[in-house]
Amino acid sequence: MPEPRFAVIIAAAGASRRFTESGGLRSKLDEDLGGKSVLQRSVELFTKLDSPDWTITSMVVAGPAADDAFAEFKQRHADKLAILGVTLVRGGLVHRWETVKNALAAVPADCT
Repeated sequence: MPEPRFAVIIAAAGASRRFTESGGLRSKLDEDLGGKSVLQRSVELFTKLDSPDWTITSMVVAGPAADDAFAEFKQRHADKLAILGVTLVRGGLVHRWETVKNALAAVPADCT
């Protein structure tokens, strides 16, 4: 039996409202964590997972939906994430489920 192939979806379309309301100066995804953004560290975690029983074959990050916000998101993150094999997609306009739906559409059909 072939090993299961998984995709990782990171829903990163939110505004980090609670974080900034509690004193954060920018999106929590952009906060520095040991010289790299929280988003980059999150993605890197999945690139380092290894199992003889399954494989992560796809990673999708869903960023903001609005044109200007998505363009800014891509400018900040696309180069680093592309090196890690990430596909960037637009998230949903209002709800997290919309963001996840958009990301699921980018998951290859061969993923379990």
